[in-house]
Amino acid sequence: METIFEHNPTQVEIEQFTNGFSKEYYLSKDKDILIADIAIMYADRGNTKKSNEYWSKIPDLHQQWQLGLDYVTVAVD
Repeated sequence: METIFEHNPTQVEIEQFTNGFSKEYYLSKDKDILIADIAIMYADRGNTKKSNEYWSKIPDLHQQWQLGLDYVTVAVD
C-alpha cells in the first residue's frame, strides 16, 4: 500500500499527516484516506500535476474533500 512514507516526507509533513500518532496507527487508516494524504502533500508542495494524479485514483473522495467533508463523523480515540 502506497503512503506518504514512499514520497520522502519531511518531518513536518509526517507530523502534519500523522497528527502525532505512531506510524503504525497512521497506516491503519482507510486506503483511500492514505491516497488522499499523498495528493494533499503534493498539493502543499506546489506539485499540482502529481496531486491530480493521486486524486484521480479516488474521485469520489476528492469530490467529498472539495465539498469540505461536512457530513463525515470522525471517531476520537
